[in-house]
Amino acid sequence: MENTNYLSLHCNSLGQILKTKGIPHSKKRKEELVNLCESAEALKLPPIDENDDFEASTSRRTVRGKTYPNPRDCTQLNWTQNLRTMPSIDAFDVAAYLQNCCGWTSARLERRKSDNSYKLHCSGHIHGVMMALLGDGLCYIKGKCVPETKQSSSPYCPWILVENTGHIISAECTCVAGDGSCKHVVALLFGLADHVVSMEDRTVIGVTDAESYWNKPRKVSRPVAAHDLDIRSDMKIPDKPRPSEESGYLPLKPTSLDQKAIEKSIFKVLKDSQTPAVALYTLSDSEDSETDVARLVEDTPLNIIELLAKHGQENLRIDDTYIHKVEELTRGQSANLMWNYQRKGRLTASNFYSAFHYRGNSTDNYIVKSILGKYQFTSKSVEYGKAQEPVARRKYIDYMSSRHTSFQCSETGILVYKDFPYFAASPDGITECKCCGRGLLEIKCPFSLQHEISQVAMSKNSSCILVDGKYELKKNLSSPYYVQMLGQMAIGHFSFCDFVLYTQKDIYVERIQYSSADWELLSDNLKRFYTHYVLPNIV
Repeated sequence: MENTNYLSLHCNSLGQILKTKGIPHSKKRKEELVNLCESAEALKLPPIDENDDFEASTSRRTVRGKTYPNPRDCTQLNWTQNLRTMPSIDAFDVAAYLQNCCGWTSARLERRKSDNSYKLHCSGHIHGVMMALLGDGLCYIKGKCVPETKQSSSPYCPWILVENTGHIISAECTCVAGDGSCKHVVALLFGLADHVVSMEDRTVIGVTDAESYWNKPRKVSRPVAAHDLDIRSDMKIPDKPRPSEESGYLPLKPTSLDQKAIEKSIFKVLKDSQTPAVALYTLSDSEDSETDVARLVEDTPLNIIELLAKHGQENLRIDDTYIHKVEELTRGQSANLMWNYQRKGRLTASNFYSAFHYRGNSTDNYIVKSILGKYQFTSKSVEYGKAQEPVARRKYIDYMSSRHTSFQCSETGILVYKDFPYFAASPDGITECKCCGRGLLEIKCPFSLQHEISQVAMSKNSSCILVDGKYELKKNLSSPYYVQMLGQMAIGHFSFCDFVLYTQKDIYVERIQYSSADWELLSDNLKRFYTHYVLPNIV
């Protein structure tokens, strides 16, 4: 749809439209507001139903048929900063909650110290921790979490409901995810487990006789000079003292190696690790970080924009080695810098439906802007989907493992289409079992329908249709979900893709088969779209 309808509206009206759909829009110019409104309409984002949030919150506070007051606004709770009678929450209680309620895998637990939630805890973002006894062997524990980036903004307020045994029943937070699986809740849990250990280790006075307060200093950010920046991922590791500037001592042996060669070697070692982005950015002082970081690695595949600049449209070809390297280097998706670099300039499967149905004439439309990375679209729906994907994946794996032989689901990066390198896809996983072979996985976690059972959620989704008394996915080009999965299968050369719809009530799994006829029609239109609208902005 052209943005002429939205252009006729005032900024206040545009902001109200975005507010009803849960899309952040503060400090946006009118052009940006118009783009966000168009994107929301293209994605068919429904208005947020606040009643669903109320019901979900009530459910989290209901134990054995009794609903306890909301810790956010109840004035009758007797809150105290003295944590002496706090339940003994240990590492096993935290691990059980993370695996059962947050979808954490054993591998992620082992790598917990590199997780953002653990870093929030270690960096002192959690403060103001208090508890309130509820009776019935239960208590609330709440705290505040300084935002990771905009630290001057209001803090997030996570809380947990826990038994006296240390068993964590539920949790909630004021952030977008809100359902107790966010990094702010997890940071609070890590902090509580550490607090229990520290109090049990005290030798000067007995824990049972002493008052016990949260003793971790609050995170306070102050500007510092660049050479004083501390980029340790774990603040518990002591920082080594630096030589004084007056000494003039340089702890390096003379070398004839080129500085760039050294940087390349370092980056090759670090590129597959969980190294913080700030550490990798120090390898280059270029203004165009994404381009320079990519070129620091020998033989790193160029993205489509640089391929066009180097070879031209007529001579552009890629081989299997290029495809394999791109997939391997972009695993981790949006958390991976290389993922964003390789996506730029490519029409990805998530945009196939919008591009296929676009009827405007502007070469600067919202789809092109998204492809070229000119703006990033975010909303409560998008953030919720990212937060819930690990939980949905875990439930899907459990579901499939009981029905298939030697079932496995692995992470995948960007898949590039060999026949037309301008196309790419990022499925949520590659599946494999002895009975069915290899396939793809695509997970959907609808924010507005999260509290419905899957069949009710599908009945309210335009991508689904009632067949023989049961809702299933439409298998035609009028369904955004089907179009996305069709593109993923074609690009990766897979014969099927498992469609997963996850809600807080249950999970729906349907296997979608590849259709060469549908892909021929779809791809022809997508090629015309790319040639007419995207290429003029690149070449």
